[in-house]
Amino acid sequence: MMGGMHGMMMRCQMMMGAQIQKTDPVGLLALKEELELSEDQVGKLRQIAQTARQEAKAVLTDEQKEELEAIPDEPQSMMQMHRHMQQMMKGHMKEKPGPE
Repeated sequence: MMGGMHGMMMRCQMMMGAQIQKTDPVGLLALKEELELSEDQVGKLRQIAQTARQEAKAVLTDEQKEELEAIPDEPQSMMQMHRHMQQMMKGHMKEKPGPE
């Protein structure tokens, strides 16, 4: 798995520090059912979010972009990340023998 534990820790830090306002595209997309967004609205919001990601990445130096490579590219919700970390910990606990 690319990035391993370092990537997970960076993703966790990123998500814990993220501030999402009610009109941010990703926040609106998370509420698409509640807001009853049309397919056209969803498509436009996804495009706005993609453009913003591209513009944000363009601001970074090559070294900063390289550091971000530790974080897997696929998006992940906080709940998905939590489940993944739980699975990793279960595997880690199985590898370590308990005190005798």
